Amino acid sequence: MRQALPLAGIHVIELGSNVSGPYGTWILAALAADVVKVERLGGGDDARGWGPPFWRGTATVFQAINRDKTSITVDFAARRRYPWRAAGAAPPGRWRP
Repeated sequence: MRQALPLAGIHVIELGSNVSGPYGTWILAALAADVVKVERLGGGDDARGWGPPFWRGTATVFQAINRDKTSITVDFAARRRYPWRAAGAAPPGRWRP
């Protein structure tokens, strides 16, 4: 019999960058949490450029600590009320606990 993972059904929004925040939320994702990584428009997480080595244009350290996550971009400089709509993210209210 297979047991359910402890964080199945939990939704997490990650606003961290580089290593410590993404590593912490990767642990949550490994325990079955649904993690959405929010990155700034036009550059994303700085760790994307840390390399070599690179794989498919992105640093492997970024790939390792951000696997099992959904990634979206948000224009933080936008003066719109909901800047994430342009990035294709969910509307407000979807990620309620």
